[in-house]
Amino acid sequence: MPRVLRHWHVGCSLRARGPEATSPIPLPMRRLLLLSWLSLFAFTDCASQEVPAENPDKSGVWANSPSVCEVDQVREYHCEELLPRENTLPAPTPFEACPSSIDSHAGVHAKTPPIALFDADFTAHTRRRMPPGHSCCYSWCSALRLAEPAAVLPNSGCSTDVSMRETYCFDVPESGTSQPAPRPFDRCPSAVTPAEATAFHVPKAAPFDPTVTMNRRGSGFNECCYSWCSKAPATPTPKKKK
Repeated sequence: MPRVLRHWHVGCSLRARGPEATSPIPLPMRRLLLLSWLSLFAFTDCASQEVPAENPDKSGVWANSPSVCEVDQVREYHCEELLPRENTLPAPTPFEACPSSIDSHAGVHAKTPPIALFDADFTAHTRRRMPPGHSCCYSWCSALRLAEPAAVLPNSGCSTDVSMRETYCFDVPESGTSQPAPRPFDRCPSAVTPAEATAFHVPKAAPFDPTVTMNRRGSGFNECCYSWCSKAPATPTPKKKK
């Protein structure tokens, strides 16, 4: 009697190729072994073909630190002075004394990611400015709050004698902005709502200030600057002694 071979294709869709053949193993045991073996390989194969769904909302990512920030985003930095030490997950050479990520960072803009990744370029820049330096720097991208230029107060709110001038600057957005200021400052937004932590009073819209921006860039800071006036706090009047 000729020998009959049975062939199986293991995958998400399973079927036998070939006629049934006899076996010395009892049928119930044969079925149990076959189902156990096929379920293991079928699960592995099917799982490898699943494509995870993309999450369009990037506000909840654990570390928003791409090589280049997106349009209307600004890069924020956090540096710490750390003594040389060994780390379980060190930063790349020659910064092995720094951890590759931290969770103790603080940012100016809202929705700071829970993890900040090591930034080798900014670390080297900081150490050159503060030699010999043990700085370890980390960075991430934050969304800017754009504002309509029409919402800017007349004369930026500086029309009263009790007004107090405020200025807010941030690094030029790496990918530019969807609401550009006039050239040659078209990589800066024309108006923004300043971050809460940067001002005494945050206006609804702060206009781009080319004069302050030029002064900052002349000092070596590639920034976009905005100016407005806030109402100065009232000076407390001392009480007269009776």
